[in-house]
Amino acid sequence: MTTPGREPFSLHRPAEGWTVLALVVVLGLLLAWAIDDPAWVNGRAALTDCLPACALLGIAVGFGGPKLGWGRWTTHVVGALFAALLVPLLAGMAMAPAASIPDAFRITAFGSVDAYLDLAWRGQALTDQEVHYILVLGGLVWGTMQFAAYAVFGHRRPLSAVVIVGLVLLTNMALTGRDQLAYLILFTAASLFLLIAMHAFDERATWLRRRIGDPSQISALYLRGGTVFIVVAMVGSLVLTQRAASAPLAGAWEGMDDQLIRIGQDLGRLFPVGGDFRGGGGVTFGPQARISDRWFNDPGVAFTATVPPETEDVKWRAATYDTFGLQVWLQTGTTAVPVPAGSPLLAGTPEDPDPSFTIDTRVTVRPDDYHDDLLLAPGAPTAVDRAANLLLSGDDGWFAGVSLPGGRSEYTVASSILRPFEDEAITGNRLTAAPETYPADIVARYTDVPDEAMGPAATELLQAILDTAKSPDPYDLAVAMQDYLRSSRFTYNADITGVECDASSAVECFARTQQGYCLHYASTMAILLRAANLENPIPTRLVQGFLPGTRLGNTETVVNSNAHAWVEVYFPGYGWIPFDPTGGGVGPQALRLLARAARGSMRDALSLSDQAI
Repeated sequence: MTTPGREPFSLHRPAEGWTVLALVVVLGLLLAWAIDDPAWVNGRAALTDCLPACALLGIAVGFGGPKLGWGRWTTHVVGALFAALLVPLLAGMAMAPAASIPDAFRITAFGSVDAYLDLAWRGQALTDQEVHYILVLGGLVWGTMQFAAYAVFGHRRPLSAVVIVGLVLLTNMALTGRDQLAYLILFTAASLFLLIAMHAFDERATWLRRRIGDPSQISALYLRGGTVFIVVAMVGSLVLTQRAASAPLAGAWEGMDDQLIRIGQDLGRLFPVGGDFRGGGGVTFGPQARISDRWFNDPGVAFTATVPPETEDVKWRAATYDTFGLQVWLQTGTTAVPVPAGSPLLAGTPEDPDPSFTIDTRVTVRPDDYHDDLLLAPGAPTAVDRAANLLLSGDDGWFAGVSLPGGRSEYTVASSILRPFEDEAITGNRLTAAPETYPADIVARYTDVPDEAMGPAATELLQAILDTAKSPDPYDLAVAMQDYLRSSRFTYNADITGVECDASSAVECFARTQQGYCLHYASTMAILLRAANLENPIPTRLVQGFLPGTRLGNTETVVNSNAHAWVEVYFPGYGWIPFDPTGGGVGPQALRLLARAARGSMRDALSLSDQAI
């Protein structure tokens, strides 16, 4: 017995027609290719090449269930069982293409269990496992296309199929910076043809039931007219896309990218980094600084600022991080303190700027493609003309960042930057003479070195740097480490996707491969400084923000690719002093500092770095 309204399975032409099935297959392949294109799993494109197979298998279940007379729940339960068997197999084979079927299952099982243990029990911020990401993406594609196929062939509601596939496709497009317009155009065309073909099928069924006319004529009429409509609509849309002078729908999406950023930051530890992640557009920082295989390379404008002359060559500071998690830096124990507009931000905290070491300045920032709610300032922000939340870490209240609720509109911020060395306020000699007794809270928060952070290569690198240092004094060690990492021994590379390293720590990988970008350089310097003297470790933290931009008069333009990471080292009596170990000529300061250091002036060797706080 068959379920009413469903024909028994037959190898002959399905009632809806082979064209309808072919269009559903096209939708599934487009979805799979679009998700595969950005290489979401840590930039390794080959790991998601199994997604088209997942799409086709999901369609097979969603198509075959109704043809076998199965109901909705039977079809989806059977599909889920098949997915539970086949997706892990495909994921394991993606990780090891030559693996046998039992080995592929073992790879998936052990990798997924390790990922769970890393995140849930071992207290790691991230996991170096990857197979579980393939499981999630494969299950998403399979489930989406199974639902879509059943909607067409079981419920005969093609619009439901178009909507669900379209939502997943658009979400993928919103999260990646890659150009996926071609996928959207082809999806739109296939969806329109599917809707027209199913409408023709419904009309043909009506004509057959009422015994009027030739059903084939109505089908041909709908298809011919629909084809003309689709071609005209698509050509018109492409012309408007190329020639449009305004964005009439922009307001409908305003703020959506910021919501995506916040959601992504909350769930970021559960997902891989890859595929030119866009996160709603532009650069974002947030409570985590994940060390992925790629750094920002978008030439779009992040923000512009009106700046006075004293801010020349000063980095734009956004956030600081205290805890290293092997592949990520974290802000831990952070509290948000509301601060009214115009009120002092750092008053009463240990980072309230000392006027004897700093110069007050005021800048106006106009965010463009910078979508984070973290305030940007040249140095230490002291006040802002909007209500803000000061983010403080630890019991003593160390600076982590300033959040500006309510969108990314223009703001004016007062800040304090370190005086230039010519003022003799801070010099290498003064920092060398600084005491090495640190507050208990700063030691607890900024000196931890995880057990797996340093392997043999990192330990060897630390010893090589110690051999070049003038003395074991924290300042001499910091300068020696900065100069060593900037040397030609290391290669700046903003995309290390193809660089293989089996270590779980980004610091150990950088020491082995000797290539990476600013987060690798800064992470390595911070951890090596912390590990240089285990009896009295040097407090060091990571900072994220932007390198200086291009000046035209009093306007500075900073692009997304200027996003940068550096380190700050704590000196009692002076506070946090910045150092920038990134080599490869990244930023104008690096080249000038190297030239000055080559002339043998230790005092000048830190002068440009001092301006960055």
